[in-house]
Amino acid sequence: MNMRQLFISFLLMVISTTAFAQSTGNEANNKNLRPNSELATQPQYPGGRDALIDFLSKNIKYPRLAEQYEAEGKAYMSFVVDTDGSIKDINAVKVDVTKMNMNKLSKLSRAKQKQMEEQFAKLFAQEAYRVIKAMPKWQPGMVEKNGEMKAVKTQFFLPITYNF
Repeated sequence: MNMRQLFISFLLMVISTTAFAQSTGNEANNKNLRPNSELATQPQYPGGRDALIDFLSKNIKYPRLAEQYEAEGKAYMSFVVDTDGSIKDINAVKVDVTKMNMNKLSKLSRAKQKQMEEQFAKLFAQEAYRVIKAMPKWQPGMVEKNGEMKAVKTQFFLPITYNF
């Protein structure tokens, strides 16, 4: 990969430690999430972590404006893996812009620089959203209930780093 291509890094341990299962109580509309320690199995991208990294690296496109200004950042994404493995409720929890080429931005006013930084963050989040939405169905998280395995909705957090 050359410097102009997207380098995506993942906090791989985050993948296995930040999933939360929906409560399996009898309440019809229970939206409480329990710690993943109650999951018998974590939700998993088809083919596992390496396949997820491969999918993301092949599908995420570095936003052109961010590339033009050599902006880098991290989009902390959240989504739900439903009981059938489909991806729902995709959100950018937080987006940080960690670097910009200030030589290129120095010609702009401070207010315009701030607007550009906000635009980079928005572009990083939009691209991460687009690619997560395009993911195939996952294997859902499972809990053991009354001696049987049951699929549960699981919230999943995935940080995506954009480096130039």
